[in-house]
Amino acid sequence: MKKAMLLALLAAMSIPSAAMALTPGNRAAFVSGLPAGRVFIVPFVNIDGPQSTCEYYVDWEGPLGPLGGSEPCRIREQKTLLNTSCRANAMTNFATIVNSVTGQCRGYDFQGIPANVILMLATSQGSPTLAGIEQWDGAILVQSVVFQG
Repeated sequence: MKKAMLLALLAAMSIPSAAMALTPGNRAAFVSGLPAGRVFIVPFVNIDGPQSTCEYYVDWEGPLGPLGGSEPCRIREQKTLLNTSCRANAMTNFATIVNSVTGQCRGYDFQGIPANVILMLATSQGSPTLAGIEQWDGAILVQSVVFQG
């Protein structure tokens, strides 16, 4: 099932569009179409070499707002061809793949329940929105997730 979802995500990304790579900022979070708090994305580290990724720190505030606390998450965006800088990569007009760093991402569902999660996301057409799937670590349940800017 994981492979089928990943293939669907990659197929949607292969359609030519005026997409932008990941940009830092504040976004509303939605899980299965329901509000799941807010995410604050900030640049963390530039990883060179064969992996060639930009790593970001995400502070995911739950649906109960600041009183409900927040959970940390680290995500990595694959750089586009010929971009060695995360800043230059953020200005490109290419869709990019964004995944959570294994074992270093916690998030929420729409009920405000925190858990370790695995994220597979893609940048969205002409906006700072990220969309994809969220799987609770060790669970079969896969849910849609959107970080809307």
